[in-house]
Amino acid sequence: MQVLAYSNLARSQRVVCCLVYPCSLVTWESLRQRGRMFHQAELPNRGRQVQIWLTALPISAAVDRFAEPLIERLREQQIEQASI
Repeated sequence: MQVLAYSNLARSQRVVCCLVYPCSLVTWESLRQRGRMFHQAELPNRGRQVQIWLTALPISAAVDRFAEPLIERLREQQIEQASI
């Protein structure tokens, strides 16, 4: 619920909140291989679109390598939003 409170700080019509949980490297690789890196939900909130993303990153690894899927997903969302 705290992430929804933070989403109210933004004044835009569309907000993306991302919850990133720590996981083991084995779990992260399994999620990636099965195409399950991201889970999404959309919630209406006073006429705004609030998306909540759930993902995980291994806590014992180099951040650059494992953050790339998250960065790519954010870029996809920017492109998608720009085309609307």
